[in-house]
This record gives sequence, structure tokens and C-alpha cells, in this order.
Amino acid sequence: MIGKKIANPNSRATKASRIEGLAHYIVSPEKENGTEKCVYSGFRGFLTDAFSSRTAEMVALAEEAIRSKDPIEHYVLSWREGKRPTPAHIEKAVDLLLDEFGMEDHQCLYGLHQDTDNFHLHIMLNRTDPLSGRAERINKGFDIEALHRAVARIEHDQGWSREEHGRYEVSAEGVVRSESPKKEKVRKPSRIRDAERRTGEKSALSVARERVPSIAREATGWQDFHWKLAGQGMEYRLRGAGAVLLVGETPIKPSDVDRKLGLKSLEKRWGAFEPPGPAIEKKAAPAPEPVHETAKDLGFGAYAKARRLHVASRKEAKDALNRRIERERKALYERQREERKNVFAGSWKGRGAALNALRSVLAAKQAGERAEIQDRIKTLRKQFSNESPSCFFPDFEEWVRKTRGNQAADRYRYSGKTREIPTEIRPDEPVREKNPEPRDIRDYLPEVVGREVRYSNAQGKTGFIDSGPKIRVVDRSDASVLAALQLARQKYGKDLVVSGLKEFQD
Repeated sequence: MIGKKIANPNSRATKASRIEGLAHYIVSPEKENGTEKCVYSGFRGFLTDAFSSRTAEMVALAEEAIRSKDPIEHYVLSWREGKRPTPAHIEKAVDLLLDEFGMEDHQCLYGLHQDTDNFHLHIMLNRTDPLSGRAERINKGFDIEALHRAVARIEHDQGWSREEHGRYEVSAEGVVRSESPKKEKVRKPSRIRDAERRTGEKSALSVARERVPSIAREATGWQDFHWKLAGQGMEYRLRGAGAVLLVGETPIKPSDVDRKLGLKSLEKRWGAFEPPGPAIEKKAAPAPEPVHETAKDLGFGAYAKARRLHVASRKEAKDALNRRIERERKALYERQREERKNVFAGSWKGRGAALNALRSVLAAKQAGERAEIQDRIKTLRKQFSNESPSCFFPDFEEWVRKTRGNQAADRYRYSGKTREIPTEIRPDEPVREKNPEPRDIRDYLPEVVGREVRYSNAQGKTGFIDSGPKIRVVDRSDASVLAALQLARQKYGKDLVVSGLKEFQD
């Protein structure tokens, strides 16, 4: 099990919009991601039953915490692929998490989301104490540590497998820190790993880790370093008190690539920082690269091209919408300016009261017009978002599944992993002579491949394939056909439909 804290994506949002947006996502994720759905939800610490009333309750309580800009926290507990928690598991997991946080009496809304074979629990917690109205700190501000301890307790209590690099574990002494092996290199952030998995494309960080350390080792000074980076479509420049590495236009912390690429480390080698000379021109950004050979074999090039076209098309449409909005806004402002000029033309000497009244009436009228155009802009943006959502283009696995089938998609999904799905099922059987001639169903061994089960004889030859609603015969020998019919009779009963050439049906 993995526990994560999700940062507030909009730090300038009001408490009401933060709570309402997150609450709606937890109970209705399909509105933002069509492949994700909420299969179970619950709540703690509310007085009302209706969803809208609970969100209003949470907003009202959060507003009491006047010294806290954002007393709402968002956490996610993720189960391993193929593991499905029950409602009892969910309720107990929330119990243990709130107990570890010391927030048993606080408002909490949670929902179990399913995305293909993955289940993860989203938890929204209000840190505002319902009695004092103050926002409490979780574990003295170290809530991530408390989250990892809660994960260890949940794994131990419910029997889930521990993650390889789990920070805590439960022993006879209680929850204790795990002894993890020393990491030889900086780990790639999970958000970048997830993005690579989703798009099938190497991140800018991965590209930099592959290329920049060797460039730095071979460079003889700042100008040589800049020249070699520019040839790869990269740039090293100062930012604030440190430096930033640009891969194309994507900024990366040099220390995330290699500890030796920090500004101070390089200045120890080559002296004070020197900007690139005027003769050094940065080439185009590195072309998209597949995250591994499996992605390349499954058509990453075609996918990346289609995805770039989609992104460019959406950007063009969004830019056109913004230009239209700006034109309408400027036209309104210009018309209102002319209206004010015409209304207040001439002399108003001795009519101060009338002038003040007119200013007020006109200002109210024009304020209403501005409010109307703001509503219109919101409607246009919402319409654009619904007709052209950013998540419309499928991720790489989904694209492979649609274009190349389930087997190819599963090949990508499990690349670099140890499958939990058994690749071969061997029933107990009597000892037989080596490689005998196949006779019937007992002489065929099943092998799970994606969503199909392939049956092969002792020589490794595939006889027939069971795809669920039908069984397809590959080898038309008598033994293979008989075995397929035996399997069909067992699965579907006596009424069978045999299709194919008349010769085969006979």
C-alpha cells in the first residue's frame, strides 16, 4: 500500500471552492476522468445527511479557522494492482488513519476510486477543530510521517503486502522505522514516474539524467559545458541563488539530475559561473523518446505524433477562444468609455447633485454589463472545457489497447513488473510418457495471456484459444477439436454453435 498527500492545486482558491471542488471529485471522479469511478464513499463528523449539506457544513467550519488559509488536507491510499478492498477494509483504514493523525472527531469525506484494475481511497480531512474552531496541526506539522505510520498499521491489520521501500513497519515493539538500504541515486518523483507510465514518453528529467552527467564530466569549462548542452537542446542558467537546467523549455533542478551538477559543485571545478557566449545557440528540444523498448515496439512514434497534434489543436482552439473573449471585452470597455464621454459632455456647473446621481446610475448599469460579459465568458470557457477536455486524448496504454488489442496493452502494462497473474496453470496430473501424442482436454495445458487463455499440448503447439464468449480452434487436429469441444461443453452446456468452413463443422 502507498500513501500520498495531494497538494492544493490552486493555492489562491477560496475555502468554499476548494472544499466543493474536492468533494465533488471524490464522489464523482468520472466528470473529470471518464475511466475513473467512485465505487464506495463515506463520511465522518457531520450533522446532516445530504451531500450538499455536508459540503456546506465543512465550508462553514473551515471559515471559522480565520488564521488558516487552507485547513483542508487531501490524502490518497493506493492498493496494489489487482487488490480490491471491501467496505469493511475502507472503514477500518479510515479509523486507523484518523487515529494516527489524532483527528477522530474531525470532519472527513472519503471515496474509493477504481481506475481499471487499481483501487485508491481519496480522503478529504478538515483540520478545523469542531469545538475550538482552530485549525489543528497533524503530528506537529509532520503529517507525512504520520501518514506512513498509518499505512504500516493498515497493512499489518488487514494483511496487505508491504511496499519494498515502506518507511515504517509493525513489530513486537509497535510501529517502528524500517531499515531501508541506502539509495545510490536520487529517486525519480512519483508524479514524473506516473506521467511517463501514462504517456509512454521519457520525461525531461529522464532525458537529462541520461545525457547531462557525461557532458559535465567531459566538459573542460563553462563555455564547453554550455556548447555541449546547446547541441542537445539544453541550457544551464542562473536562477535566484542557484541554477536551473532547461531541457527544451522544461526547467529541472540540476541536483535532481545529479548531485554534482549543483552550481556550487560546478563552480568549484570551473570557477565563477559564466553565461553562454553569443556564438552558442541552443538547438531544438530533444525529440520525444519512448520510456522503454516495449513502448517503442508498440507504436510510441505514432502515438506521440497524434498526441502532439491533439495538444497543438487544442491550444490553437483555446488561443482563438481567448482572442474572441478579449475582443468582446475590449469592445464593451470602449463602448462604455464612449457612453460616459457622451453622457457627461457639456457643463454640469450648479448641478452637482444631478451629476452624482447620474454617475451612480450609469456606473450601476455598466457594472451590470460587465457582470453579464463575465458570465458569458464563464459559459464560453465551460463549453470549451466540455467539448475539448484536456484529458480527452487517451493515455498510451489505452491507445495501445484500442489499436493493437488487449494482449499488447497488457504487455505494456506489465513491462518491468512481476505479474501477479499466473502465466501458466498446471493441474495435478498422473505421470505420463515424455511428449505423448495429444488425445483430449487432459493433454492441453492452459496459459493466461492478457484476457485470453491459450491451450497448448506437450510439444508447445497451441490447439485452441478461449476468449470468454467463444473458443477459437487454431490446430484442427482431431485431438485439438475434441479438447475444444470438451471445454465448450463444460462451460456452455449442451447447446453449442460451431462456425467455420463446412469441412470443419462436419
